[in-house]
Amino acid sequence: MNRKWRYSLLALLGLAVIMTVGIGVYHWYSRAKIEPALAVEVNLLNPDAFLNTQSLSKLPKDLLTAPVLQHLALEDLFFYYRENEGRLSLEGTLRRISFEHELYLSDRFLATIFDRPARIAFWKSRDGRLGRWLTVVRREGLVPVLEALAKTALADSQLRIAGELPGPGAPQVFELSYGRHLKLYFASAGDHLLLFSDPGILLHTEAAELEKVNRLLSAENPTDLWAQSFRLDVQPHVHTFAVSANYLSLGYQALFPALHALRFDYDAPGWTAAISTSDPLPTAAKVWNAVPDHPALCAVVPIDPDRTAALLSKVVSADDAERLADALEPPAAVCWYDKTKLYAPLVAIRKNSKASLNAALQNLFRTAIGTHEAGEVQAQAAPPSAAKPAQQAGEDETAEDPVVVYHPPFEVLENKQANGMVWRREVSSPYGIRPREASEHSEDMRSGRYFTVALAEWQDTLLFSPDATLVDDAIAVLEGRYPALGDALPENSETAVVMYSDRLVNMVTTALLDSLPGEREPIFRASVSERLLPELEKLKDGRIMRLPAPTGKTAWEPLKWSE
Repeated sequence: MNRKWRYSLLALLGLAVIMTVGIGVYHWYSRAKIEPALAVEVNLLNPDAFLNTQSLSKLPKDLLTAPVLQHLALEDLFFYYRENEGRLSLEGTLRRISFEHELYLSDRFLATIFDRPARIAFWKSRDGRLGRWLTVVRREGLVPVLEALAKTALADSQLRIAGELPGPGAPQVFELSYGRHLKLYFASAGDHLLLFSDPGILLHTEAAELEKVNRLLSAENPTDLWAQSFRLDVQPHVHTFAVSANYLSLGYQALFPALHALRFDYDAPGWTAAISTSDPLPTAAKVWNAVPDHPALCAVVPIDPDRTAALLSKVVSADDAERLADALEPPAAVCWYDKTKLYAPLVAIRKNSKASLNAALQNLFRTAIGTHEAGEVQAQAAPPSAAKPAQQAGEDETAEDPVVVYHPPFEVLENKQANGMVWRREVSSPYGIRPREASEHSEDMRSGRYFTVALAEWQDTLLFSPDATLVDDAIAVLEGRYPALGDALPENSETAVVMYSDRLVNMVTTALLDSLPGEREPIFRASVSERLLPELEKLKDGRIMRLPAPTGKTAWEPLKWSE
């Protein structure tokens, strides 16, 4: 396997699993928020991702040219996506409409659309996927078919007029129902055919949103606005896929606004990757000397003090938030280690002064870390009505909800030494690292597992992790008792990402198996163990790979790994 692609795959696998876990946990907490059926919040002119392709039908085949995908993405996977239920249902619906209304649609009608150049904008749906989209293709050769479908809309149960677009001629929007509760929307606008997933992407009544729709539809080439939002080249590649940092950052883009987007291009030689930033990253040499060696993956994170202060002010006082933000010396380092869980990284950042932040950090830790623990139903005195017969009481009285008293967050343990201070608190969680039997608070925990979360101000460095052992390791580094990651890097290295391939494979393997419990997912777990994990093992080669920090001097800079 091409070595460069091997390292790219490892990093992408690590980031993909991190994103998947992060999105899953986020939506586990926010699942109670239900959107109205037609409520679609998208920034029409600034999508979360953008695909510019010369042929949609060739994209799966060209993906297989990447050496890493030849190893891990089997051809039957692409066959599944070409022959999945949704596409087959759509083709079947079109054939039925064609037969019943004598439209004589070609069996290759969909293939004709997929074979031509297309530009697709994607937006995040409420489940975290890029589930909302708008496709724009040229409509040459499709006009007779579209006119025939328009005439059928009033006489078919699966095809109806959903609304009108603003602009000259008020183009009609059609809704095509197919499969099980699936819908596709399409309309003709100028020389283009628009296909989209949700009516709320283009059908609006609010003036501000209508103005965006007008701006998009009135442009000579509407999709140029999407390309501009990603700073893409005028000269297209065979395939270009760009995804915004705002989508990849799971909502934390405010903490590192300099990162704009990632991009993947395909031309005849193969696939390449690039990154877009607005500013160069600060040198990371100091922070690499504060984190332990042998991580699975370490990345530099640029920190914006003003935005950080605004975020902290939601938890602590404005004075404490400003004091903490002003004391930070960007960038921060975020490191994952295979000795612990994927969702328990180590975060390290240097201070720009020797002034103690103990008071502000203590307040931050006590406020932000911890939650109520196990609860007990409080015994209540029987009300007078309890003396009534049960049937009568049931008719005349409304039973009161039981009063539950929860155990408060566990105490914060402080360890003050000559070189700094460490704060620790146990927090129970079903995702915790340790079984609750290992804690002296086991009887008061609300979950079967728990974290020991730690924050430290040690010498001139702030350290944090949901796994206190990583903070202890970092303190050992600062004390000179454990090797630093910086010792394994070239002197004055401008490295943005460091990857230990063997350890990253170990971490990804553990995360995959943890997400597929044998008792609940026996078939899927067995399939992953049999087919995917052996291929991952082949990626272990013992090397340390580095990705240089972007300079911010050009709109896009290539991502190139080095040893």
